[in-house]
Amino acid sequence: MSSFADSLRRSWRESGIILQLILLNLLIFILLNFSKNFDLHWVDYMAMPMKPADLASRPWTFITCMFAHEDFGHIFYNMLLLWMVGKIFVFVTGFTHWSKITFLYIAGGALGNIFLYAAALALPEIFNAKYCLGASSGVMAIALAVAFFSPDYRVNLIFIGEVKIKWVVAFLFATSTLLNLSMNTGGKISHLGGAVFGTIFGLQLKHGKDLSAWLTKLFSSKKRSNLKVVHKRGVSDYEYNEMRHEKEKTLDELLDKINKSGYESLSKKEKETLHVLSKK
Repeated sequence: MSSFADSLRRSWRESGIILQLILLNLLIFILLNFSKNFDLHWVDYMAMPMKPADLASRPWTFITCMFAHEDFGHIFYNMLLLWMVGKIFVFVTGFTHWSKITFLYIAGGALGNIFLYAAALALPEIFNAKYCLGASSGVMAIALAVAFFSPDYRVNLIFIGEVKIKWVVAFLFATSTLLNLSMNTGGKISHLGGAVFGTIFGLQLKHGKDLSAWLTKLFSSKKRSNLKVVHKRGVSDYEYNEMRHEKEKTLDELLDKINKSGYESLSKKEKETLHVLSKK
């Protein structure tokens, strides 16, 4: 029983913020559709208006639009993708604090909104939508961050088998953003903004720089001391297994070489590597 409870706690810790984001999107979706029955027009207070004057009077919609959907197909696709890439993001990075994926979701959505507004102001004849809403650009940011941080992570697809995440994300990005730009042009431009931020986040994280660290530090419950502490991101389970696999592969190659040509066939560097690996 305790192991089951521990498993639930671990699952909630690793996926809790993803579930909370999904539940928030679902709640707003229900409220917006409920309001239509009473002619309340709540969508006007959640969606980002495309006219600058209207946006100036409702600036909060720049953020709230990222959590709002009107169409069931739209929210279903976005939340399914958020669950999939969000789980992978937590697994490969080892990040479980709510600030990490929330920052990526909102920052990706924000850059998507900026891309959309810039395009709408530059080419007003193409954009005739009154407002924009949806989580697409935020979810796209998470997907691209995963693809660039851990491109060789494998996912098991039904009827296909194992595929590297970089190819899965490339397919999703191409089909949802690059094909048939005449349909949902604004949404696809906002996808580009989310993709750009996700790419930057993933590459920076791969080089050891966490762009969300300031937010995590801001909301950290730990008491600060006067000592200066240098923090380093821990190794995730996926990264640990990858490193172990590489070490085992190197050791097997060295042992095969010894079996074929003898120990003296190893170079000085190979002998040192064998000595280090054989001690672990």
